[in-house]
Amino acid sequence: MSQKSDEELMMMYQIGSEEAFRVLYQRHASKILGFIKSKVRSAERSHDIFQEVFMKLHRSKALYKKNLLVLPWLFTITKNAIVDEVRKTKRTANQTPIDGLELPAAETETHQNFTDLAYQLANVPPQQRAAIEMRYVDGKTFEDISAALNTSKVNARQLISRGLSRLKYLIKEEDKS
Repeated sequence: MSQKSDEELMMMYQIGSEEAFRVLYQRHASKILGFIKSKVRSAERSHDIFQEVFMKLHRSKALYKKNLLVLPWLFTITKNAIVDEVRKTKRTANQTPIDGLELPAAETETHQNFTDLAYQLANVPPQQRAAIEMRYVDGKTFEDISAALNTSKVNARQLISRGLSRLKYLIKEEDKS
């Protein structure tokens, strides 16, 4: 089960496999919690948001589309959970600062851009997509990426550069239509 792709696991989870969910959780829980902690200063709030992310994943699993990558989709859910927490906090007197998030007026456009990006990333060649995710989602160095992809550092940089160029092209093409 642990050798299956995230997308295969998500499809299995959609039809009721708890084991598929456990594998997805084990793979990505630390990344998600780390991202939340980088945005939310309160450890208690971070853990609350973390739990909410996986509850939202469970509630929205039927909405998952096969052509979407799981990790960017999960990060979209995470960002939305953080934004929801910001909105809820703004309604109360006790506000804990949250770093790196846009103001509520810009949130709708940002959410759409992030969703579009995740969708278009699915159309980037797999090795380029993997390199981009390792660099920008996992924060890996070019050396780590080259080792993971069994290639040189120079080629890892090229994969990312070409992948980003492809992504930029796809987004521009979508904007034209």
